[in-house]
Amino acid sequence: MKFKIFDTYIKNGYVLDPELGLARKANVGISEPNIAEIVELDCKERVDYRAGIDAEGLYVVPGLVDFHSHVFSGGIEIGMDPSWLLKQGVVATVDAGSIGYPSFNFYRKTIMTDSIVHVNVALNASRIGLLVLDNSEFAREGYINEEKLIETIKIHKDVIIGIKMRYDKESVIGDGIDVLLKAKAVARAAGVPLLVHVTDAPLPLPEYIKYFDEGDIVVHMYHGKGNTLLNENDEVWPEAWEARKRGVLFDCTRGTLHINYKVAGKAIEQGFIPDIIGSDMSCFSESRPLSCQLSTIMSELLNLGMSFVDILTRCTHVPARLMKGVSCGIDVGLPANLALLKIESGPVEFTDSQGNKMQGDKKIVPQMTILNGKVVYKA
Repeated sequence: MKFKIFDTYIKNGYVLDPELGLARKANVGISEPNIAEIVELDCKERVDYRAGIDAEGLYVVPGLVDFHSHVFSGGIEIGMDPSWLLKQGVVATVDAGSIGYPSFNFYRKTIMTDSIVHVNVALNASRIGLLVLDNSEFAREGYINEEKLIETIKIHKDVIIGIKMRYDKESVIGDGIDVLLKAKAVARAAGVPLLVHVTDAPLPLPEYIKYFDEGDIVVHMYHGKGNTLLNENDEVWPEAWEARKRGVLFDCTRGTLHINYKVAGKAIEQGFIPDIIGSDMSCFSESRPLSCQLSTIMSELLNLGMSFVDILTRCTHVPARLMKGVSCGIDVGLPANLALLKIESGPVEFTDSQGNKMQGDKKIVPQMTILNGKVVYKA
């Protein structure tokens, strides 16, 4: 009799990878560190394995990619240990603006080297990064050093995926366009995208979005503070639609302060859904566990009308393509980086950044994370 031998065998799960056309109940055989085979339920061959995982009632999906976190643990006041992300099914992340160029070598030698979660970086346009949050990283003109930024990005081009800046009233002086254009000039010279945090922006969206080019990213698209994605008629600004047509990406990273259900609901009703979904996890996530987690924003978007497939794609394949060194997908020969998720049915209440409540009937709950074929988290 023919038989198959695996290190780990995930049985009876609903294997879902929209990018690769997988959407059926099946078994997944792992020969560490890779996916060895997708085995159909009616397979007649004998299967042997060292460890079996019963995934009945669970979705087996590519390991999640959180495009926005702050994992400079010990280096900034909001920094967290990247291993915290494993509880969310996350296997890869982008540290979005924690670090300025003076700290980068140290960050790479310590945080990135030690982390089992794959880490890329969006380098802060300011040399002080997000060292503290009660002072602007752009308080002094000399905080942006274009030459040093470009040099750092080119040296570390294998892990730095963009330039990050905060464009809000707390961070910039006046309309802040001068800082935006400086950061953009660095990004263009270095050949990377510009990622711009836009909550409580000094100007309405039409007046700053015109400076965004193909590949640049609007961060916190569904925030509800000050100038938002919606105009006075609660319609998505035409300029946002135009920006999307020319290749600008929109990211609905949540955090504790950057989600408003009215803005998100109206935009989703109009078909303006995110390109990327992220958490903005930081050390605050432990004290406010129901806000900064990736599963929370995924659940909120599910209850606001997005499909699970659309949500999954935007926190797996889409961000993975924007990163360096990330393999994503449930395909034979790829690293066995997987998440097992449960969608629980029943009444659930969510709260947005302005204290507004939303009643829902489903919640996404991570059950297991597998990294390079090994279980690294189990609920």
